Amino acid sequence: MSFTITFDELKKLSDNLIPSDSLNRIVPDINSSIAKFHNTLESRVGALYKSKQSLGSVRLSSGLTSKGTLSLDYSIAYKDSALPMTNYDYKQSAFFKVKNSIPFGLANGFVRYKKVNKARSVRVNIRNSGSPSTPRVRTEYKKFLGNVKGKERILVRLQKATWLQIPNVFNPDGTRAPYKELFGPSLAKLANITYDKDSQMETARDVLANEVITAFSKGW
Repeated sequence: MSFTITFDELKKLSDNLIPSDSLNRIVPDINSSIAKFHNTLESRVGALYKSKQSLGSVRLSSGLTSKGTLSLDYSIAYKDSALPMTNYDYKQSAFFKVKNSIPFGLANGFVRYKKVNKARSVRVNIRNSGSPSTPRVRTEYKKFLGNVKGKERILVRLQKATWLQIPNVFNPDGTRAPYKELFGPSLAKLANITYDKDSQMETARDVLANEVITAFSKGW
């Protein structure tokens, strides 16, 4: 899936106003205007949200998609791919006290407990101040940092208890409760929200429209 911006008014102009021998002359100017529009959208997404990855990294295509004898079709497409929460601004809490100490099952059936206060949760910040809202990633249990395929990732348990089987003499590491990796909104989603709701993108659309009209005027 992807988020695609189409420029329907541009196609209408090329369909109705421009003679075929003029299209080639205006394509470079319109390509430049579309590129500037993408750069503005990329800049606004970067200013409004705390993603460490730029919008350009998920751009599938930009600019002229087809040119007939009497028409121009333009679009910008962005890949809607999952974005790990570690891609956003996050920080761990200070160590805080936990009610349950780490258990260890002994061979005689008894369980001893090792008291440690090492529990830490993770807080993620997706938006900068004043940015349009995004869907919240809600979890029943606290988020924590873990390692997935050699990379630091933000995880959450799927149940309240920490252990499926507590560490014991036969299984010293124990079996932890299942967990999953958390993902935030994709860059394509952020681009869509910004395109629809950011006032500066309204201005960018007006600028693009004026530049397109100027280019078409030069083509006559």
